[in-house]
Amino acid sequence: MPESGIHEVVIGAVGGALRGRVRSAVRRARLEALDDGPSRGRIAVAGPCTPDRGAAFVAAARAAGAAGVVAIAPRGDDRAALLDAGADEAVDPRIPVAELAARLARLARRAGSAGRAADAERLDEQRALFQAVVDAIPVSLYAIDRDYRVVVWNRGREAGPFGRPRGEVLGANLFDIVGDEPRLREEFERVFRTGRPEAVEVEARGGRPRRTYRVEKVPMRLGDGPEVTHVITFARDVTAQRALERSMAQAEKLAAIGRLAAGIAHEINNPLATIASCAEAMRGSLAEPPDEATRREMIDDAGVIEEEAYRCKEILQALLDFARPSTAETAPCDLERIVERTARLVRHNPKLRDVTLRCVVAPALPQPTAHENHLVEALMALVLNAADAAPHGEVTIRAERGEDGETVVLAVEDDGPGIPVELRERIFDPFFTTKPPGHGTGLGLSVVYGLMEALGGSVRVSSVPGAGSRFELVLPAPVEIAEHEQAGVR
Repeated sequence: MPESGIHEVVIGAVGGALRGRVRSAVRRARLEALDDGPSRGRIAVAGPCTPDRGAAFVAAARAAGAAGVVAIAPRGDDRAALLDAGADEAVDPRIPVAELAARLARLARRAGSAGRAADAERLDEQRALFQAVVDAIPVSLYAIDRDYRVVVWNRGREAGPFGRPRGEVLGANLFDIVGDEPRLREEFERVFRTGRPEAVEVEARGGRPRRTYRVEKVPMRLGDGPEVTHVITFARDVTAQRALERSMAQAEKLAAIGRLAAGIAHEINNPLATIASCAEAMRGSLAEPPDEATRREMIDDAGVIEEEAYRCKEILQALLDFARPSTAETAPCDLERIVERTARLVRHNPKLRDVTLRCVVAPALPQPTAHENHLVEALMALVLNAADAAPHGEVTIRAERGEDGETVVLAVEDDGPGIPVELRERIFDPFFTTKPPGHGTGLGLSVVYGLMEALGGSVRVSSVPGAGSRFELVLPAPVEIAEHEQAGVR
């Protein structure tokens, strides 16, 4: 078979004894004869042809993408006309079979070379288009194969203080470029092994001001097999987004503090009245030297005063802890403590006056890495929303392991009317609220969503009309890897 790779000759319009001679030539040229019409990548043969009939055949073959056209005509003038019409070869029907075979083989080689050149040009165009698309994506992006060789490296990865030129890294081992960091290797191994994406937020320390990036690793499968063949890593600069979310969270927190203060003022009023009553009784008892019974009553009253004072302190301390600005650093969080802090805060809110609040914490829960105050804020927002949904019902706060074994979940359940299906996709939109004017900003759930995204977690909602709702704050459970000490965005 010729090196060209073109091995099919379409004998589309050859009749009589001539057809057998053409077939013999095709076989001799080690090509394959077909009887259908002209098509892409094949050599088309027709004849005997008149100039008009031959010109129509040449045009149809070229339009169909034929790699070569051979026209057979008995007259020399007709053959010249067919060559002018675009035929690659115009031959006499009496041409020896060996010579026709040689011409077909030569045409196949020439057409094959042209086809390979066209294919190479198209491939180069596709590569250029792919690279242009990858470079136009406004993120830092690269991809590696299972041997950790870099196969894609976009312009975003070339820029910045930690950028490297594409020519230096393509084909190189990733860890020869960024250093053999155990945490990074473990992340890639998990994505290759599990086929699940991973995401983390890191702070690049090489520039001023510091920038925050969300780095995601996404599995890719080349072909139809189940095995992950590549991992794509891309990093988005979320500094401005996180600053906006912090501003929104602070606005929501101030609003929450105002709501809490009203409830706490009412709650403190009772112990203060008890303290005032006991102090008044003690003052009356001191009008005369106290006997033993009076002295014991005064000691009891002092104990009540002390107990009620500490109760006031506890209530106020919960408010102060919540109002204190959050630090930028994350740390392992005790979910039982978070549930207890949230319950203490919301218990004094007027919304929960007629609500039964339950707390259920599973034993020996892993401690996810997060901002404790952020989790309290998110959980409190969900509890207050649940109280709005079930003002005379039951609200349950749960801390438990995720069903996949790789996450922990803080959940809030209510037995309210549920969320209408048509509203579920909008509940996390900023400023969307179903409450009447003056009773909600519409920021609560959008702030919760932003806080969880910043922590590498997610928010899940399930609701059954007439049977209540369940909101879940899902966080990755800690894994046995080194802490995320970032020298750059990896």
